[in-house]
Amino acid sequence: PQFKSKHRGRNSFTVPDLKPNQVTGKAARIPVVGWVALSGKNPYSGCVPVRMTGYRQCGKRYMTTVYKVEIEVSDDGKTIGLDLNAGQSTDSDGDRYGMTGVSRLQARTRRYQRMMARRQKGSKRRKKARRLCAKTQRRIANIRKNDNHHHSKAIAGKAGTVVMENLQIKNMTKSARGTRENPGRGVRQKAGLNRAITMTGWGQLGQFVGYKAYRIIKVPAQYTSRTCCECGHEAKANRISQARFMCAACGHTANADLNAALNILARGNGATGLGRGVHVLKGGVPGNGPVALSPGSDLYDPSTRSVNFA
Repeated sequence: PQFKSKHRGRNSFTVPDLKPNQVTGKAARIPVVGWVALSGKNPYSGCVPVRMTGYRQCGKRYMTTVYKVEIEVSDDGKTIGLDLNAGQSTDSDGDRYGMTGVSRLQARTRRYQRMMARRQKGSKRRKKARRLCAKTQRRIANIRKNDNHHHSKAIAGKAGTVVMENLQIKNMTKSARGTRENPGRGVRQKAGLNRAITMTGWGQLGQFVGYKAYRIIKVPAQYTSRTCCECGHEAKANRISQARFMCAACGHTANADLNAALNILARGNGATGLGRGVHVLKGGVPGNGPVALSPGSDLYDPSTRSVNFA
């Protein structure tokens, strides 16, 4: 047996190997307990249930049922690149997917946290402040989850294959505080960036896109934001600001996030640079595989940003 605190926020139990008659559209039969009424609509009531989990969160009780559902996901042959940023995402078509603002809910959470710090541990008033803080944080999590569901559906509906950055989120959100002997620099700025990254939910968005799209490709994220998608020139000076990109070699200007998304798309298709011509270069020359051509090549048509292999 493992120790479980009485203040634990999520007490749950699992009912494995469900039978079809154990779950209906409006009730579920739990062993020892019996039939329990359920509220809300069940779109998968006609499917075969696999297992059921019940848990308590913020004073409310929930039942989550896993069903065996047959779906058809086909590959349409299209590929799209996705660049992840703090607060928004941008695909290679230029569409942005911004997150819903929750600044008021975050301010409310901080107020409840200060309220908890002022009250005595174990008191009823502190428990009440803790419940209010947990309820507000649950609202923020639900908003983030809803946004990621909508964004992943839109992204998967545009292309069968989605190319994303292979980000090490756990390492990226480490604290910069350091130690007493070697204190870090810019600790408050790094903490704000970590909060923005976690609020965006990169891992959750990648998980949703992974099961909604036909295929997902992870590519290295190094230097995608400062490499020109037209000529492939990589330099720190190309990123003149957070939102603007201007190549120091060929003079190409574009939105920085869109440029990064095109580079991610190029890496997913096996090309380097020339992000806008990747759809044409996907198959490559017969017998040679994917290729990458510079804008100065005789085969490259700058008006259509395509390659003529004839």
